[in-house]
Amino acid sequence: MFNGGLLYFFWYMFIIYLFVMVIWMFIRVFADIFHRENLSGWGKFGWILVIFIIPFIGILIYMIVRPKNTEQDQRDMAEMQVAQARLVGGSAVDDIAKARPSAAGGQAPPPSCLHRRRTPAPHNPFRRSGHLQTGAMIRP
Repeated sequence: MFNGGLLYFFWYMFIIYLFVMVIWMFIRVFADIFHRENLSGWGKFGWILVIFIIPFIGILIYMIVRPKNTEQDQRDMAEMQVAQARLVGGSAVDDIAKARPSAAGGQAPPPSCLHRRRTPAPHNPFRRSGHLQTGAMIRP
């Protein structure tokens, strides 16, 4: 298959890498275009048409013209931060704020609030005492 030796092998790997990157750029830009709420249907159609007619330049123009931080992006980020805080049980900033002495009393909070509080794992009916139940009773 590779009659030219190691140099041709690396050249083909580089070409395959570029091909995968081009496909990834198209997928990412299409997903961004269809995800945006501030573009109308005709605006989305126009950007897709530009990207199909002049692919690389169209993607470059879209990335330059696209607003950097829209209201939709800010709303999505806030939702993700709330979901992450709910999953982890707080953030490092919250832990530092709790550990810092209050300005009014000057007393540090008790050490119990320094530990990160996590929500317990949801109940899984297929696991019991660390072993997977397969039908027969498994004793540890």
